[in-house]
Amino acid sequence: MDTIGNNIRLTLFGASHAPEVGFVLTGVPAGTRLDMDAIRFDLERRSAKNHAFATPRHEADDFTVHSGIQGGVTDGLPIRVTFPNRAHDRSEYKPVARPSHADLCAFLRSGGREDISGGGKYSGRMTLPLTFAGSICRGILRTRGIEIASHVSFMGGVHDADLDPMMEKAPKLDPFFPLVDPSVRDEMERLLEKARAEGDTLACGAECAVTGLPTGLGEPLFDGLEGVLSKYLFMIPGLRAVEFGNILAFGSEMNDQFTDGGRTLTNNSGGVNGGMANGMPLIFRCKFRPVPSIAKPQTGYDLIGEKPVPLIIAGRHDTCILPRGLAAVEAAAALALLDLLLENDARREGSGLDGLRRGLDRVDAELMRLFAERTELSKRIGEEKRISGRAIEDAAREKEVIATRTAHLPRTLTAAGEGLMRLLMDESKRTQRAGMNLYLIGMPDCGKTRTGRKLKALLRLPLADTDKLIMERTGLSIDEIFARLGEGAFREMETTALRSIIAHGGLIVATGGGLPVSGDNAALMKNSGFTVFLDRRLEALHGQDTVNRPLLSADSRAETDARIDRLYAERHEKYAACADLMLDPDADGAAERIAQAYMRFIETGDRL
Repeated sequence: MDTIGNNIRLTLFGASHAPEVGFVLTGVPAGTRLDMDAIRFDLERRSAKNHAFATPRHEADDFTVHSGIQGGVTDGLPIRVTFPNRAHDRSEYKPVARPSHADLCAFLRSGGREDISGGGKYSGRMTLPLTFAGSICRGILRTRGIEIASHVSFMGGVHDADLDPMMEKAPKLDPFFPLVDPSVRDEMERLLEKARAEGDTLACGAECAVTGLPTGLGEPLFDGLEGVLSKYLFMIPGLRAVEFGNILAFGSEMNDQFTDGGRTLTNNSGGVNGGMANGMPLIFRCKFRPVPSIAKPQTGYDLIGEKPVPLIIAGRHDTCILPRGLAAVEAAAALALLDLLLENDARREGSGLDGLRRGLDRVDAELMRLFAERTELSKRIGEEKRISGRAIEDAAREKEVIATRTAHLPRTLTAAGEGLMRLLMDESKRTQRAGMNLYLIGMPDCGKTRTGRKLKALLRLPLADTDKLIMERTGLSIDEIFARLGEGAFREMETTALRSIIAHGGLIVATGGGLPVSGDNAALMKNSGFTVFLDRRLEALHGQDTVNRPLLSADSRAETDARIDRLYAERHEKYAACADLMLDPDADGAAERIAQAYMRFIETGDRL
């Protein structure tokens, strides 16, 4: 899942070498004033250009706010922000899995369809939208007296001093290379320089402290503070361990003894007991593996040839995840903690009419989120059905879904549950049909291209032509293909072109005259769109140009017309059999009638 959270929900999208990365953040109350300067500062802390040993890939990290923020204030809509990827170069990337990267796993998991160049969505680039979203949450936490601080606890074999676990005094930390003991920075930088010179990378660790959390924050048993926080943190690439507080040998050493006000004399528990904040500072540590992209010779795995191959990674990579990764650690912590705080607020305010209504509002918001997620899944199912040639309608599946989904409802809700499932399935089918094509079939010169252009303007859908697609792919005219390769080869090309059009979806398609004659092609068209037979009058087909129409080419006009007559007689019944609508394209309002029929099909599934 690329979405996390219950009250504050974060969705990340994009990939390292995609056109952009971004996020959608929901649940931030309307009227929240954001400190945009603080957000930009957190982005600067994460940016490679401010760290000497970071990746040479220097993105501007400029962003566009599409919704949810106006004049630095939230308006209650989902906050959607994107960051363009400009400094990426796909040319260096080959279909070879790199050691200790997610390449092989992602390739096999997606059947080879996922873009894994530059690490895809498993790249550190995805911490950019995480940092922005987390900085929004961090600003809200500050208004409630909650502060987050972190430092580089170790790098390679060089260790910094620990934070004061009692956090009685806020540490003074350099935001770009935070250290409790700044004197160790020179040694860390010498180690970074040595590793970079040798084409190697370094392991590292971060220590983080959070002050001001209310006692009892956390949702035992499975949503305890440590578990929720860790789930967010493990989104950061390279993270290998999260630990809370200290582990000492004996209970007599480990136990934190109480003092006035419920505080404790020590903080070995790291501010957490039983999955809940205990009123002391929350102390946790993150340990990161060395960046796996190293410049030394290695053995990769050819994803196409399915064999080990020599590999030298020549891309642009960090020598160490920290210190710039600290911005992501703090952002992940802020997101997790604000989500838990809002859950805590809801539990406290859950009594009385207003509290119950707020609870209902949260349920409704979750239903809308799930509805959007269901619709997206329905869209993807429609794509899979279209590509595999399966029909949208599946009565047996619908019956099974209604039965299983309502089986555990109270008897008084069964009828309403069945009605709701039917509404949801109707919407799913409409969503699946939205990607289906509009096929125009018929004799040569029946007006498919001309009608297709009119429909393009009416429906605002792209127009594709199977004959043109074949000529573009082969660099040959239809006449040349017939002369050099024969009609059989051309028919195979037609089927290939049809399958690529089906994979794209949502097109108006002017087909070659012979394409729907094949029963297999007709079945593919039936399951992937709405088909219109442009049944132009036979006499109107006479006298046409025969360029790129080799089946009609003859020495005389009379013989060409005779061939048209024979072809019309052979194909008319087959055209009619696979058509959902049949009309004369020369009739008044023909294109408008087709557009109306297609839109009715998309909305209702009615094939006339």
